[in-house]
Amino acid sequence: MEQNLATMIDSLELQYGEMERGVYLDNPAVRLNGLALLPETMLLDGGIEAWIAAEGAAYCGLVFRAQTAQNFELAYAQPHTSKSWDALQYDPVFNGSNTWQMYHGPGFQHAAEVPTGEWLRLRIYFQDGRALVSLGNQPPLRIDHLAHAPVSGRLGLWSYLPAWFSEVRILPEARLPEQPAAPLVLSPALVREWHLDGYGAVACEPEGFLNLNRFLASREEPAVLRCRFLAERHQDLRLSFGFSDHLELFLDGLLVFEHNNNWHNKPAWHDRGYVARNMYSVSTEIERGVHELTARLAVNEPFGWGLVMAAEGKALQPLRWL
Repeated sequence: MEQNLATMIDSLELQYGEMERGVYLDNPAVRLNGLALLPETMLLDGGIEAWIAAEGAAYCGLVFRAQTAQNFELAYAQPHTSKSWDALQYDPVFNGSNTWQMYHGPGFQHAAEVPTGEWLRLRIYFQDGRALVSLGNQPPLRIDHLAHAPVSGRLGLWSYLPAWFSEVRILPEARLPEQPAAPLVLSPALVREWHLDGYGAVACEPEGFLNLNRFLASREEPAVLRCRFLAERHQDLRLSFGFSDHLELFLDGLLVFEHNNNWHNKPAWHDRGYVARNMYSVSTEIERGVHELTARLAVNEPFGWGLVMAAEGKALQPLRWL
């Protein structure tokens, strides 16, 4: 597809935030802090690339398969965490919320060198449920399990904090190399489905965590989640879990845990507010019979709202909510 690169930049439609056109490092460019989409073009599979540059801390990204300004696939580079584990980040947006606190680790984040004050080529190829995110000639971030369903959508640019974009290209013929997805090895103790009060049954992601932003927009009142399991005899029970942002956990109506897990502007992994199993645990004894877990989960920041939970015992049978 032959493209006029200047026209591509000029045709961008700002969805929210701020955008101005200018020249940076001798290239015609746009300075963006927000979301801007290209008009008309819809792609199911293909690619998008742009040259990006930042003068300081920024999250400079590319958008694909956008259904609305509140729901789209997103990946970006972070110059302020250059060389760290999250310098390249996959961050799907659901109901207006970025969800990187849940989509983290191998397959969602990748180390890369992201210097400031120079142009870098960021490229994303996407096909079916997979994507490949490349920054220059560095090893790419391989995403085997995109969070949104593979449907045709718009393309565009996104940044949190100002960044420069130039030479945007749509790559409709781009295809990913054939490569089997990495297998997901999950514990049978994981809770795979919850009952969400006022909504109904909600399934966890293939990786085992529940992404509440998939079902709800952020709100002031907590989400109330329930699940039941059967203990075949008196035994020890260990609950291991992670969550974001504030959790009150009840077992058979009794409060057994309450805590916040929020993002902090610190470099350590455990200060980022990630949702990860084995971050917290509760151990207790339970009698033979049916037991109920209730999780009251509140959201207070737009980085991911959800939890992962495993119930471990020698004679447990998970039950669907009835």
